[in-house]
Amino acid sequence: MNFFGDKVNYSEIGRTGSPERFAQTLAKVSGSRKKILSLCDGAIEALDEGRPENIQILFQTLHKLGQGTSFRVLYKLTDAAREHAAAVMAQAFATTPETIRKEVLTNALAEVFDYNLNENEKFIETVIKNGADANVAQNGFHGALLARAVVNNASPKILDMLSEYGADANGALNRAYSANQAYSSAHINTLKLLKDLQDKRAQAAKKPQDAANEASDEDVPTMLKQIQENIRDLTAAVGILAERIDAQQAAQKKPQDKTYPKI
Repeated sequence: MNFFGDKVNYSEIGRTGSPERFAQTLAKVSGSRKKILSLCDGAIEALDEGRPENIQILFQTLHKLGQGTSFRVLYKLTDAAREHAAAVMAQAFATTPETIRKEVLTNALAEVFDYNLNENEKFIETVIKNGADANVAQNGFHGALLARAVVNNASPKILDMLSEYGADANGALNRAYSANQAYSSAHINTLKLLKDLQDKRAQAAKKPQDAANEASDEDVPTMLKQIQENIRDLTAAVGILAERIDAQQAAQKKPQDKTYPKI
């Protein structure tokens, strides 16, 4: 620090700094999301240049940095790595204990729906393939992320991905039934289709491999097409539901004044 403020180039430390200096700097700026993300930018460049040590140090500490910061770090890496995101993230997590990795990735998967970023298929795929728990319980319901994905109008690919990687469609249905104001009949129908898809896959898994492949080839595309067709109605359904809820809330808050039209 000097009279003109903090002139430290954190991105350059992330790219060229030794692992020791990077770790020391990271510890000093642990309360500043902006500086951490700048360190991350440089560490990603170093990783691309064949030096993964700094990004690995950063990923070892993600669980201590707060969910918002760790989410942005993961998002930056996925965006930079593009089609190689899953493999690059695996390399970044190579020295992180499995329990910490799973915790960070599961939190990040949940935050996708908090930030309404459920259209980013690449990020969701990357965190799931690296160990995020798609069936993590929320509010006492397993499959809650699948329910949230449906109500947020996520794509059929994302819904199928969550389902394939263990999100319990039956638990998602139970979650939807317990919060019926937030879920339209179209949402419920989509979850029922996903449950049927899971049941088909479970049945296929019990058959010989050839029969399982045959069932998968015949059933899954048809059911995904049904889901796609069902989802087309969701935007309108959600819009109508939102208008009704807004009207109800406004009626509860607004005093019952007499109003007169302007002449």
